[in-house]
This record gives sequence, C-alpha cells and structure tokens, in this order.
Amino acid sequence: MICQVGKSYVCNEWRQDLITFSQFLERMSSPDCSANLTYLAQHPLFDQIKELREDIVVPEYCYAGGGKLQSLNAWFGPHGTVTPLHHDPHHNLFAQVSDE
Repeated sequence: MICQVGKSYVCNEWRQDLITFSQFLERMSSPDCSANLTYLAQHPLFDQIKELREDIVVPEYCYAGGGKLQSLNAWFGPHGTVTPLHHDPHHNLFAQVSDE
C-alpha cells in the first residue's frame, strides 16, 4: 500500500512510501509516530483486505436519491492528524474512531 509521510503534502519533507499494512500499523503504534507522521489517505484498503470490508455496513440513507456507492476508501492517521479545509469530488460519510 502507498502511505503518505510528513506533516503536510506541501512540505518539502513530504513523501510517499510503499509498505505493507503490517508495516503501516507498526509505524502507527511506534512511540515516535508523531515525529515520522505516517498516514493512509484515499486508499482502497477494503478491496485489498476483504475481511475488513465485511465489517463495514453502508447505511441505507447513503443511497437516498437513487445514487450508488462510488467508492469505499480508508483514511488512517495517528493521534493529532489533521486535514486542511478542502472539497472532495464525491459526497462523504466520515467516521472517526479513537481508542481514547
């Protein structure tokens, strides 16, 4: 999977790394994860790990108006991850999960 590394994609230090999901989880749980900020954005994780997809239930109201599901992507980041104000090409259903 391709993950993003760095505080912001406009920073000189920002880069993308190709790593396994296990490596990504190791980075997320490391004590210095905020120093080496690694996150996953706009990634078709549920296409790659079918067991995770089975845990996702798309609410019926997402189909209101006769639309269809365009894509199902995942965004993962460590504590303190932020995203700037932006506009996405598709409507989103956002859920935030925390262990706190």
